[in-house]
Amino acid sequence: MGDVIDRWRLNKGWNPLDNESQMMAIQSWVNVLDSENVPASAYNELFVRALKLRASLFAQGKQPPDMGIELMLACWESLRMEIETRRVEQGRTLGTNAASVCGLCKGSGWQEIEKWGAKGVTRCNHE
Repeated sequence: MGDVIDRWRLNKGWNPLDNESQMMAIQSWVNVLDSENVPASAYNELFVRALKLRASLFAQGKQPPDMGIELMLACWESLRMEIETRRVEQGRTLGTNAASVCGLCKGSGWQEIEKWGAKGVTRCNHE
């Protein structure tokens, strides 16, 4: 978290905090993030997401909120969902023709067809 606070201050053109002040800021910010179950591994990505949100609002001609813990919390829900999606995708081992993906072939790769009164199978195109 110290790195995040330092980068935020440096981006504003301010000097980094002295050690005592930085420790107080870290404790305050981490306390809030912990209360929302934000893992420390997400701090950097959350900071970058908050900066991008501010930049996007600037580009739209809007006055963005100040950078701070409130903005990081506002960005947390979308990042949390993205992290969960990444975690699921990382553990996924089924191919694109898995039963959970295709309702036509149920993962077999073959689709039942009926043509001219006769039943048969054909390769599934997963539509």
